Amino acid sequence: MVKSRKQISVFLMIVMLISSLTLLTSAQGYVVLGENLRNQGNNEGIQPLYDIIHSVKMYATEEKLAGMVEADNDCSLRITLTLYEENGSGWSFLAKKTFSGYSSALLGELYYDFEPGVTYRGVANFYAGGETDTMDETFSF
Repeated sequence: MVKSRKQISVFLMIVMLISSLTLLTSAQGYVVLGENLRNQGNNEGIQPLYDIIHSVKMYATEEKLAGMVEADNDCSLRITLTLYEENGSGWSFLAKKTFSGYSSALLGELYYDFEPGVTYRGVANFYAGGETDTMDETFSF
């Protein structure tokens, strides 16, 4: 009786082991291997994944610093543009302006009389429905 209990328990253990191995080997068919995000059609590198923000842009012309945020749907949008000027040891604050609205796109423009040969730094902080992003660029004319 004791010998048959041992045989039954050994048999059950073997059945459980085989069934778990079968599950592990068949699970491989359901795994979708990830793709290399750097090779998905564009060579811009990995892009942030947003739920609300569609795109953010910042650019400077000889008369202004501008930033734009686009969302997939209408939501609360905000852009804060900050302008700095390069000095000997770092950056000096020049101007800051915040723009806000409820829409799917918002454009903010900070007008400034830029001097030729001076290096400036523009920082744009974007907000759309709870998501945020920041751009920071240096430029001169």
